[in-house]
Amino acid sequence: MMNEEVLRLLLPQPEPVLDELSQSVTDWVLEQASPQVQELLRLRRTQGVERYGGELRSYNGRDPRCDLLQELTDAVLYAAQVAIEYPSAWARVRVGRLLHEVEGLAREIEEDT
Repeated sequence: MMNEEVLRLLLPQPEPVLDELSQSVTDWVLEQASPQVQELLRLRRTQGVERYGGELRSYNGRDPRCDLLQELTDAVLYAAQVAIEYPSAWARVRVGRLLHEVEGLAREIEEDT
């Protein structure tokens, strides 16, 4: 059973507000990514700027654990959809890996409270 702190992170958050500590999250990740993933990250940054008026930045007034928990949970569901529509052993493994990530994050949040 998830504790209240984890479940609280599923509630909506405020709109981002930047401060002097804010930095580009994409730039930080690009330094660690392969060239193929860098291309995807740059494309997603462009799409984010077009959709939200700016890119994802750190220290934006939101709890990033909340965003991560919500997005990972959504990723589990999308991965399950792929496994259903394009069945393969790898698709099932991907669902399991994502479930493991969600469980690990929830456990980490519970330990921090």
